[in-house]
Amino acid sequence: MILSLFGNKAKPETEATSGRFVRPMASGDVNDVVAIIEQHDDDDAENARESFNKSLEGMFVAVDNGRIVGVTGAVQDPEAEAI
Repeated sequence: MILSLFGNKAKPETEATSGRFVRPMASGDVNDVVAIIEQHDDDDAENARESFNKSLEGMFVAVDNGRIVGVTGAVQDPEAEAI
């Protein structure tokens, strides 16, 4: 089950019932996501690919009618102090 972040209400949706949804990023998404990042910054795209090859934990993609249109996520900086 995926919660919709599009529209007026957050409601459960699945890939089969919605043209727009957010889902956890999968290894097969890496090339599409890196291409999106590369449109804005080549260095960030290279760093992102290296990071995604290590782990996709905490990463999500926005999908619109079967096409990845965005990426978001959060990872703990290993050098940051825990609070």
